[in-house]
Amino acid sequence: MPAVVDEASGAVRFRIVVDKNGRIESVVPVSSSVSKRQEELCREALLKVAFERTGTSLGRTTGYYTFTITVR
Repeated sequence: MPAVVDEASGAVRFRIVVDKNGRIESVVPVSSSVSKRQEELCREALLKVAFERTGTSLGRTTGYYTFTITVR
C-alpha cells in the first residue's frame, strides 16, 4: 500500500493491462477522488507489481484495481 500523503479519504481506480509474462504494460486512472499526488503514488505502487497467469489466455489481459484510502 502506498503512503497516504493527504488527510483526506477517497479512492482511485485504475485500468491495467498485463502482458503474457505478468508484467504491467499500462496503468491508466479511470476515476479518482484523491489528490493528483496520492493518485501518482498509487500508480507507482501498481507499476511494481507482477502478476501470474492462472488461466489459458496467451495474450494481454485488461483488468481494474481500486485503492480505497480511509483517514481516521
